[in-house]
Amino acid sequence: MTHCTHSASVVAAVLAALSASVLAQGGSEFRGGQWQQVVTPAEGSPEGELALVRWHVDQGDYRKAVGAAKRFLKLYDSPLREEVMLLVGEAEMKRGMLFQGYEWFEKQLAEFPSGRFSSRALEHEFEVAEGFLAGRKRVVLAVFRLPARDDGLEILSRIAEHAPGTDMAQRALLRIAEYHFERGEWMDAAEAYDRYVAAFPRGGKLAEAMLKAAQATYKSFGGIRRDEVPLIEAEQRYREFARRFPISATEAGVEATLEQIRGIRAAKLLEEARFYERVGKWSAATYTYRLVVENYPHTDAAEQAELGLVGLGGGLPAPRTTQPQTAPAPPPPALPAPAPKAPPAAPPKVPPAPRVVVTTQPSTAPAYLEPIDLEWRPATTAPAGERP
Repeated sequence: MTHCTHSASVVAAVLAALSASVLAQGGSEFRGGQWQQVVTPAEGSPEGELALVRWHVDQGDYRKAVGAAKRFLKLYDSPLREEVMLLVGEAEMKRGMLFQGYEWFEKQLAEFPSGRFSSRALEHEFEVAEGFLAGRKRVVLAVFRLPARDDGLEILSRIAEHAPGTDMAQRALLRIAEYHFERGEWMDAAEAYDRYVAAFPRGGKLAEAMLKAAQATYKSFGGIRRDEVPLIEAEQRYREFARRFPISATEAGVEATLEQIRGIRAAKLLEEARFYERVGKWSAATYTYRLVVENYPHTDAAEQAELGLVGLGGGLPAPRTTQPQTAPAPPPPALPAPAPKAPPAAPPKVPPAPRVVVTTQPSTAPAYLEPIDLEWRPATTAPAGERP
């Protein structure tokens, strides 16, 4: 290993010496994957000023490289502008001004979207985004250093827009999703993986993206007292993943995860039934207990729901398993029916009193049979001391 490293160092030194020799002689050099004519760095021509920008970058004098690039872009409308913007962006990155470098690459891609150096610019933008996601700060006004994680995510989105359908776009979209997943930002992660799946329905990372999206959705569930929508969505995602990638689903233990989700949904419904029972809503409690038993058989929650039904006197549904049935006990003997009660006796009828006829007509009947004159009064007042 030491011998190989030494040999590589020797080769690099020889190439550097040859490059310097060629540069001094005004020949060609291997740059950017091909041989290019070497131009003496000098002002006054597009080629000479481009060479001047290169020379400042090679010398590590990045401030002068930025100044020379700005001068070039102001003076010349030339295809060489693409390389100048790339070089000045690299210079800004090397002196720690990541966002400023990114802005130069954006200018380059806007002016030369399919240029010779567009792939190189996108790679540099990816490096800038990674730096921000790793915690590097964005320098503002050459003094302030601000967190730039959101800028990193935005840069990755811009990369995917610049190069749709490419491997670079796939890398950018997956990196966004992975970042959210690593930080436990589950819903953002699921959305980012969905974005990748929509953009690359036959992508090489499709199975991984679908599985991670299902996992993120499942992890976003907040507990049995929270909304169960994430559970329902996660269940649908896992089933779709298993349908499309059955072997990967078996390896990932998807069936066991679906059973876990089923048990949680049953426990959540059981908790709802118990709430109704606590507040005295017996009909709602009975109905919900029955839902647990019928929809989630063979779960712990179903057994608890059966006990709840017994406690409420709601009975149980038909047995879920075909166990041998014992003969029912004979009913107790019927008691004799009580004798009918006699109706109460009617009260005795009392004849009406005789009607008294009062008359003042003379009668030949005996005195004791004559009617009594109830209006009789003595004609005169009896003398004092006498009774009438």
